[in-house]
Amino acid sequence: MIYSVSINGFEEQNIQVKIGGLRGPRLLINGEVVPKGKKRKMTVKKDDGSEVIATFKNKLVGLPNLIVDGEEINVTEPLEWYVQIWCYMSLPLIFIGGALGACFSIIACSINTIIFRSSMNVILKYILSLVVTLIAIGMYLTLGYMATQALR
Repeated sequence: MIYSVSINGFEEQNIQVKIGGLRGPRLLINGEVVPKGKKRKMTVKKDDGSEVIATFKNKLVGLPNLIVDGEEINVTEPLEWYVQIWCYMSLPLIFIGGALGACFSIIACSINTIIFRSSMNVILKYILSLVVTLIAIGMYLTLGYMATQALR
């Protein structure tokens, strides 16, 4: 997903953050990816021509924040606490399901977060998120049962 960000000193430029994939977050200025240097720092030019350092600050849960010239910028507004609880309903699979449960739980939590950041109807978000969580639990139970049967 691509999120537009407004930063002081970059008013004349189109600043975006691309989240997703295996590479991690990427900063785009006017549609071009800013290359990462040492220690994942990026050098970007302000509208006045001065160069500043930009980095990403990862969070335990949610999207990373962008730090430009020491100023921390939220890429998106954080989800409300009750939405976060709803999105992470499958987290107990991590603790009771081993590696298989953790895999399905992380995938379900990620999909649920994407659903709640979308622009669809609120009721549809909750229903779709519940379906994703139930599918993750069902797949864990099915594959777990199949694995135990195969080992007999």
